[in-house]
Amino acid sequence: MVVWHALGNDSEQKLIELTDRFNGLGTGVTVALEKTGSYGATLALLADTPAADRPNAVLVDHRGIQDLALSGLVVPPGACDVDSGSLLPVIEATYTLNGELLALPYNVSTPVLVFDETRFAAAGLDPANPPLTLDELSSASAQIVETGVAPHGLVAWDGYGPWFITQFNSRRGELSARPDNGRSGELTTSVDFGRPEVVESFEWLVDEVDSGRAVWIGGNASGVDDLFRLVADEDNAVMTLNTSGALGDLERLLTSGAFPGTELGAGPLPGPGTGALVGGGAWWLIEQPDPADVGATMEFLSWLNAPEQHAEFAAFTGFSPITSAELEQPVLVDAWAEHPERRIAYDQLVDLPADIPRAGPVWGAGDDINRVMHESMTAVVEGTPAVDQLNRASERVTALLDAYAFAVHNS
Repeated sequence: MVVWHALGNDSEQKLIELTDRFNGLGTGVTVALEKTGSYGATLALLADTPAADRPNAVLVDHRGIQDLALSGLVVPPGACDVDSGSLLPVIEATYTLNGELLALPYNVSTPVLVFDETRFAAAGLDPANPPLTLDELSSASAQIVETGVAPHGLVAWDGYGPWFITQFNSRRGELSARPDNGRSGELTTSVDFGRPEVVESFEWLVDEVDSGRAVWIGGNASGVDDLFRLVADEDNAVMTLNTSGALGDLERLLTSGAFPGTELGAGPLPGPGTGALVGGGAWWLIEQPDPADVGATMEFLSWLNAPEQHAEFAAFTGFSPITSAELEQPVLVDAWAEHPERRIAYDQLVDLPADIPRAGPVWGAGDDINRVMHESMTAVVEGTPAVDQLNRASERVTALLDAYAFAVHNS
């Protein structure tokens, strides 16, 4: 069987290692992993692949929920009489539509605050108590600059756009799309990004950049440009926001001696409220001409998501456990004791309710909508008034939703 994924770096190597282990169990099922490059590329490639050549499963993030739910290609886990296990409620809610779990969550991540613990402490800040709100983040940045530890406190990049909209809406208990974040059985039809709270958060970042407390780097195509700015020789900073899924890679990079004197620190995503939307990806089972192939694929995915194997994946990476049962696995207990930053994603998710705001938006044209939010953050930092830009972004996204609904209803 063939399974597509878009993992990179050490996460990909761990997935390869686990898959090789499964292939050696003698189950009669052999899995071949194929890397697709990105979640968006996976969806596009799947749509263009003839039925006879489709993979048995794909790893796609939450932006693909609407597309895959409507594709007719997906076999829900429950159709295979497979118990998905005791998933954390908010994780299960993220991939559930109309009361049915559509995919098996796997590399679950959240945004986190990442910082150089050495310089953070040198500025008189407590690494064990990182900033939890935007005001605290601003104060920490000011202290870093004023003490001369670094020319800037925070690295700012365009990925803050979707986080300041969807993540912060969720943490305030508000919707990002109407009706009902797309979770009531209807396609989403409109958004309102120009609400005062959203405008205020964008204006906050402008103030940080204009004051020098933050350094703006624009795009972050590699996903690590902001992280390398923490160890740059010039115009550097001490803190950034990135994904929890990178924490294991970062820790191994630093312990290799690549950047002497730098020590990894991390904390929850600063902002209003607490918690985070579920990020990362899930396994989607693709329908096959032979039902036996579907069952064989489910055998692999069930093994991969079992507490023993998934705990090993979470321990190695910084992705969250998907069930509380994983916390009993020695590999995770030991990893978290040595690297407590790797449990931040779990801690941000474990106590969250499985309600509509916390499950997050489900919308078509997910990559295009994400791009609008990135572009909006750039436009505001570069001088466009936040309220004007966010109202324009709402109009653009609503138009994308209209076009998507038209295509669905006329297909």
